[in-house]
Amino acid sequence: MSIRRYHYVPPRRWQTYLKACLEIVYPQYCPVCHHLLAPEMEGICPDCLLSLPLYHDKLLHAADRLEGGAFPFDELLAGYQFSRNNAVQEVVHSIKYQRNRALGITLGRVLAHRFALSPGRYDLLIPIATHPKREALRGYNQAEAIARGVSMASGIPVATETLIRNGRHSQTMLGREDRLRSMVGAFSLWHDVPAEGSRLLLVDDVLTTGATLVAAADTLALTAPESLTALVLAVDE
Repeated sequence: MSIRRYHYVPPRRWQTYLKACLEIVYPQYCPVCHHLLAPEMEGICPDCLLSLPLYHDKLLHAADRLEGGAFPFDELLAGYQFSRNNAVQEVVHSIKYQRNRALGITLGRVLAHRFALSPGRYDLLIPIATHPKREALRGYNQAEAIARGVSMASGIPVATETLIRNGRHSQTMLGREDRLRSMVGAFSLWHDVPAEGSRLLLVDDVLTTGATLVAAADTLALTAPESLTALVLAVDE
């Protein structure tokens, strides 16, 4: 089974030393300010992390984008506000296109602390599945990296093989209604099917129109969950 609890283990002295040596050859830079990161920093510098614009529901009302599916979401938990050319866009692009997996894990831990997530509230974290070819190119699934960080900080287990992506379903030039139609049948249940009555936390990187999350929720509805909550790193304006 691929349901796992991830635990944060502080690096040992030799690991910190090894990382410092590697970064002489492969230096790591903050994706926002582009300054060199110290060995103890994971993906982003503290100043830039604290400066990221937080998501506020009163401004964007993004939960409305999750309506229209077969199974209603109980809640939307969103970390940051994504807009063109802002710091959050740089962070998301670093995770998705520059193989900055450590940053996804770090921000997952931040989200878990911000929303006080715990096994008392949720039974399972389910990352949105990406197409296998795209995951192979990136080397990982960015939603799974975020979910792993959440699990480290909260103790909620991650089910990495619950959803499987059917086809590519490119949505770049589509509006919300067209995206919703294009995403019908985009996911199927795979191996780690949640038990009936589970409290599920569905994890993704960016909420845009909501079509991807709604399609995933429609598939998870087949497992008869008790509740379904969306957790996203950022919401696009």
